[in-house]
Amino acid sequence: MRKRSFNKINIPSAAGGFTLVEISVVIVILGLMAAISYPSVSGSYSRSRLSSSCLQIVSALKTARGLSVTSSDNRSYGVVFLPSGRYRIYSFPSETLIDQSNYNAASIAVPYGESYEIDSSVSIANFQTAVQPFFVIFRDDGLPSADGVNIPLPDEASAIKLISESVSDELVIKISKSTGIAEVR
Repeated sequence: MRKRSFNKINIPSAAGGFTLVEISVVIVILGLMAAISYPSVSGSYSRSRLSSSCLQIVSALKTARGLSVTSSDNRSYGVVFLPSGRYRIYSFPSETLIDQSNYNAASIAVPYGESYEIDSSVSIANFQTAVQPFFVIFRDDGLPSADGVNIPLPDEASAIKLISESVSDELVIKISKSTGIAEVR
């Protein structure tokens, strides 16, 4: 019988793979790429939060205007903005003057739908000069007023400015005094 010799089998001396140095270089490159792209991604996220808050307010304004124009119950609808960042659609009796003393009186103001709150990183710049709530109330013809009857919307309320703490961007919601249509500018 013949003896087999196992010494002649060629076994590779080193298995294929990556060295510790190669893996470390790849990790460093990925870390640098993440560090470079983080500010851009973070800023984009903050801008999208600002834009989202802006679109939600425009939606509430359009809803209130539409409800006022189509209302058959002799009520006007408007949006009340609070310094805390909360806002809500309310209905008010037509031809009733709305002011700081009665905008939330249960006998006058009836909440419509749910209450909203803007994103915590966004604020309404209109409140930097005043801490009282402001109103955008639409008459039955769709025109905005500050009291629900005849006082035109003041300039500081016809342009609602949203600012973000995270980015230096500012978005402005312009409410046309002649049509009542809200647009982002």
